[in-house]
Amino acid sequence: MKAKILVGISAALIFALIVYLGSAIRSVETLEERLSYREPSLGLSSSQSAQSNDLQMTYVPVYSHIYVSGGRPLLLGATLSIRNTSFENQLEIVSVDYYSTEGRLLKGFIDAPRMLPAMATATYLVDRQDEQGGDGANFVVTWRSNDEHLSPLMEAVMFGSHEGSHVSFTARGHGISRPRPAE
Repeated sequence: MKAKILVGISAALIFALIVYLGSAIRSVETLEERLSYREPSLGLSSSQSAQSNDLQMTYVPVYSHIYVSGGRPLLLGATLSIRNTSFENQLEIVSVDYYSTEGRLLKGFIDAPRMLPAMATATYLVDRQDEQGGDGANFVVTWRSNDEHLSPLMEAVMFGSHEGSHVSFTARGHGISRPRPAE
């Protein structure tokens, strides 16, 4: 009799565990789907939005691959993060351009200036399979703000895997001077 009760309790516990694990797996899949990358949906800029005409440029180094094991390339994905550090002011993102090691423009990520709200972040992704950037790729972000003290944080996170290990590292952006207009 005790054996039948123990078998019944064990079966009930196993059934409950199966139901719980199934629910947990669906919950993780839903979470991953919700967190999947989507292009930023920033509002278009209007001429009244940016009161300053002083364009700023930030250079962010990116690596679409690095060299490992005697010079073999390890392909990396990269995420560019543009963070508005102001509590009060919007940041106008004028362009987000991705360049190759050779300095060739590979992709413009936005087709028109966009407004990044106060304390918001815009993220742009270069897929791991996109090897055209090379080991010296970079983003150049052109931006402006009506807050002359605004210093947005821009960095790239590179990630990949090699021989069962995961690799990730960051690179911070640096302000660069605007090119002089052609005369």
